[in-house]
Amino acid sequence: MSVIVHGSEGMDSTLIIVSLIQIILDPDCRTIRGFEALIEREWIKGGHPFASRCTHLAYGKSKATIAVPDSPTFLLFLDCVWQICNQFSRSFEFTDALLIFIFDNAYASEFGTFLCNSEKEKLENGVKSRTISLW
Repeated sequence: MSVIVHGSEGMDSTLIIVSLIQIILDPDCRTIRGFEALIEREWIKGGHPFASRCTHLAYGKSKATIAVPDSPTFLLFLDCVWQICNQFSRSFEFTDALLIFIFDNAYASEFGTFLCNSEKEKLENGVKSRTISLW
């Protein structure tokens, strides 16, 4: 089955909804590897601007240097997953420890997984050759 989802207000809410639907409907997304693949596919390869949205909070840039307004979209997604995990814990291979680990590394990490705002930026900055993946 194929579904097209279109959000009129930008990609943030659409990204959260699409990711949560996959977690609810696809048991593989509730495994550790499946959840990591979901984040990689929908969020990282999909171009979520992690550098603009997350790293400025970890490294304390002033509001004047931030081009994109604060929007903790990824944190909201992780919180939604946490809520579902708590209600249906037997359906998940992972616990909140994985969610906290991912959150910590999205906001401040020595891994290259959440660096940059797009795959293009990662290529331009040599992130894949200079760092290792969180996964």
